[in-house]
Amino acid sequence: SFGTDGTTYVTVTVNPRPTATIGQDQFICLGGTAKINIAFTGTGPWRFTYSNGTTSTTLSNISSNPYLLTIPNVTTNKTYTITALNDSKCVANPSDISGSAIVTVLDGTKGLWTGLVSTDWFDCLNWAGGLPSPTIDAVIPIGLSRMPIIDPLNSPYAAAYSNIATAR
Repeated sequence: SFGTDGTTYVTVTVNPRPTATIGQDQFICLGGTAKINIAFTGTGPWRFTYSNGTTSTTLSNISSNPYLLTIPNVTTNKTYTITALNDSKCVANPSDISGSAIVTVLDGTKGLWTGLVSTDWFDCLNWAGGLPSPTIDAVIPIGLSRMPIIDPLNSPYAAAYSNIATAR
């Protein structure tokens, strides 16, 4: 608009830069799916690039916040970070991005019980490198705080094994 003296007035809107926080660390079974939460600020939709230390991937038109990043078939340990971010109004600076998600793949001795997360025989997270089988011994060390319980009726994982616990 113009003032009475001919001065031009302009309205300028300054939008805040978006931010993103990625996390949290997790254990997954060999070949499992990593599920990583990312929380944004700013105005969606968002576009971000994440890295696993080797490969970068860009995702666009993200409208959910927080966003659940799912990465299937993970076979090696990786640390995931966000390397670039923008929302519908601005581009983030590197200082606007925080966190990392360390994904640790349990790829140890097959059939070795650890009881890492529960007492559920059928949960692969409780085994160092996967459940025992008809060809793999079950090794259950004494003195662990969580000993295995075979209870297919109460295990959310038992159906994947036909509700049958096996070991050599």
